[in-house]
Amino acid sequence: MEDDGEASLVERWTRKLQNRPLVAAIVIFATVVAGIGSFSNSLNDLLGLFRESSKPSPIVVTLPSPSPQPPAKRVSFSEDFELGEIGTYSSSHGVSVRTQFIRPNEAQIGASADGPVNSLEEHTSGDQIPLYRQDCDRLIVTIKDTSFEIKGGLTLEQVQKLGPAGGMLVDRKVVGSISGKCEE
Repeated sequence: MEDDGEASLVERWTRKLQNRPLVAAIVIFATVVAGIGSFSNSLNDLLGLFRESSKPSPIVVTLPSPSPQPPAKRVSFSEDFELGEIGTYSSSHGVSVRTQFIRPNEAQIGASADGPVNSLEEHTSGDQIPLYRQDCDRLIVTIKDTSFEIKGGLTLEQVQKLGPAGGMLVDRKVVGSISGKCEE
């Protein structure tokens, strides 16, 4: 037996493994398992080359796209309305008109194309309120007339002297129209 100081590292390990048969068996078993695993991976890769070449190429079918829908037909319309003081009108096309105070020759009026009326402005006969909505080419509320008629032949001064009760003797109204061109 040689001196351990002169022996190479491999020789020293080999000698130790020869003295421990269980460790030697485990090392040999691990080497064999690793070799078999490496061989099976290589074999699968080699067989995969043959399998892929035998697969048929996929068939691609292009379907025609559906024809675009024609734009919705837009129809012109016109509706008349008549409102008293603090009145609301809803048209069949979703337009809302609201009045607040009606005085001689002017009234507080607001309009909306898509929901409740949020603001009112002073308008007189002949005024137009343009509205906008995506499904319409145009929407216009036209104020045809604001009337303030006193009943019973009294004057405005006489009605004012009566105070709040005088308001019962006044007929206030706004006459207008809603016109537009919207989708059916």
